Amino acid sequence: MSDIQKNTEVKEDVSSSVVYGVSTRFSNNFRPQSVILVIIAFGLFCLGALYVSKYVYKSKASQAGLSVLVSGVVPSNADNQTVNAYFILQPTDTQNSISGFDLALNNAGDDFVIQKVTPQNSVTDTNSSMFTQVGGDNINTVKYVINKATSDLPKMIVLNVSILVNKKGSADSHIGIDVGNSQVVGPIPGYAYAISANKTIDFGPETSPTSGNPTETNAPTSSPSNTPVPTNTPIPTSSSGTPTTTPKATSTPTPTSTSDSKVTMNLKLKFFGINSKPQDGRNTTDVKVTLQKISGTSYSSTKTVTFTSDANGIWSGTTNFDATAGPGYTVLVKGSKHLQKKFCVINPVQNSTGWYQCGNSSITLVSGANSMDFSAVSLLPGDLAINNGAQRGVVDSLDLNTVRKYFGHTDSEALTLADLNLDGVVDTQDYSLVLHTLSVYNDEE
Repeated sequence: MSDIQKNTEVKEDVSSSVVYGVSTRFSNNFRPQSVILVIIAFGLFCLGALYVSKYVYKSKASQAGLSVLVSGVVPSNADNQTVNAYFILQPTDTQNSISGFDLALNNAGDDFVIQKVTPQNSVTDTNSSMFTQVGGDNINTVKYVINKATSDLPKMIVLNVSILVNKKGSADSHIGIDVGNSQVVGPIPGYAYAISANKTIDFGPETSPTSGNPTETNAPTSSPSNTPVPTNTPIPTSSSGTPTTTPKATSTPTPTSTSDSKVTMNLKLKFFGINSKPQDGRNTTDVKVTLQKISGTSYSSTKTVTFTSDANGIWSGTTNFDATAGPGYTVLVKGSKHLQKKFCVINPVQNSTGWYQCGNSSITLVSGANSMDFSAVSLLPGDLAINNGAQRGVVDSLDLNTVRKYFGHTDSEALTLADLNLDGVVDTQDYSLVLHTLSVYNDEE
């Protein structure tokens, strides 16, 4: 009778039987009951495994995506200085949130030292109280969980990486995210995200915004030889009929003026963050285009030009200037929500680090049509018209806070001011675009 009582006790606590071994609690006289308990324990184990697989971690290949936007530029004069880079974690579906992350930093070279990595709500909100670090203090492995209820979990996280630059070397020194050894998870049932990263931050001299790119000052495809050269040879007026009459100097006509001739510019642009044609009503935008010449006879004129997007997010616009045909020009382009960019050639390209810097003024204009394709260099967004309706020529925390203020808005005022990617809503994607531009900061002149 005592054995039956023991068997009954085991049935009342299945989980205890499984942990400590069901076989030790039965005599050989009660094997059917033992088999039943083993089957129950196995079933519970399978259910638990299914739960973990479905709600905690799942194959990255089958999960929603998450991008790591790496933002930062190392200035040319950064030797022995501390600079900050930002790694922005954001799910592709902006409604998803983040409950924890284990990021492996991918860094190479000895030109820098990572001093500190701080998780933040945003660049401007440095309160990190909701983050709890796990897994030790390895500076190359960043592990945190978020102390928030599921409904309050963040939909974007910013990692502020403080970097001491030893030198600007020529070796392949860089810092980024090792996607293969990193994991970001969401709340149940958020799963583990499939991570992608946009770039690394390089420490070679070519990364400097002020160092320029010598390959981008090549002569334009339009040859100066195509410029029509007007002749200054006067056409004699009719003489008095006597062959010996010498025309007076005043009879020589003034040649046609070539100081101000009509120049047409057909331009193509690319706005960072817009990779396809926005919906009708948002697929046109006004851009300020300035044509200037400093050497020789100076010239400067600004026009507001309407640009229209094609299916691939390339924007085209045409304008005219009363300028002298010839070499030595530069073009400044400023979007309605963008920093101004200076172009010195008619077909510029970005270097390996994603940067273009104007060198010598190498644009040669011809009378008539001039085609200029600037679309290989993206205009950076973030300079919002928040100074009494005008842009300030800088991107800073005021622009970030303005985008945050209008999160979720779809009204005309919000979209005109802060919808940077022209998708019809102000959200974290627009916020990420401003973050990306923070490292550049101001207009080019």
